[in-house]
Amino acid sequence: MKINTAGPNLNAMFSRLDKRSQQLKTDKQLLVGVPASAGTEEDGMPLARLAYIHEFGATIDHPNGAKIIIPERSFLRTPLKANLPKYRKAFEWFVGRALNGKITMEQALSQAGLMMVRDCQEAISQGIGPPLARSTIARKGSSKPLVDTGRLRQAITYQVTDSEE
Repeated sequence: MKINTAGPNLNAMFSRLDKRSQQLKTDKQLLVGVPASAGTEEDGMPLARLAYIHEFGATIDHPNGAKIIIPERSFLRTPLKANLPKYRKAFEWFVGRALNGKITMEQALSQAGLMMVRDCQEAISQGIGPPLARSTIARKGSSKPLVDTGRLRQAITYQVTDSEE
């Protein structure tokens, strides 16, 4: 039995599918976090460095000789991993909109980025363990980790950039 895949309707359909698949191709990537350009804290520490310290933890040698241990308080990786099913579902919807020509893939990445930034900022607002040391609470007057000036929370952003091959 011979199947004919040619014809005006099938050719038009394949042409539309090819056009849509070209629209979905992108050389862009989505980055979420605190970029180096985010600025500094009041004491001059770059916010990107502060974000790294809190995200992964650190041991700091204090000028008085003491070692200060800052525990990991993941405000990026933890909420992003926890919300992965939500992002997958949303991205399927964004890609569907792109397939229908409603948005571009770059716009789809931007919408996903906004969602991820909100989740990371909300994680900070809700509070991230472990609890602060008593000395830190006394110094800042609050027991909520990662909330002091609000600059770190506000510095969380997304960027749609060219992919690095």
